[in-house]
Amino acid sequence: MSEEDDQENKNQTAEDIARIMVENMKKNMEDPDFFNKREKILEDVTHKVLKRREEKLKKFKDE
Repeated sequence: MSEEDDQENKNQTAEDIARIMVENMKKNMEDPDFFNKREKILEDVTHKVLKRREEKLKKFKDE
């Protein structure tokens, strides 16, 4: 594969990714609760991570 072919493949991949990202952003923006749902997911994940850290720290202190 030549450098030109390699560059064309990279450019095509970048264009495909950009197109998919734009479509995804448009669909997300159509949902009026998108940002609220996103924030709730982030809060849930953060809570789970902090809970696991507390459990590990407690287990470590008990040893």
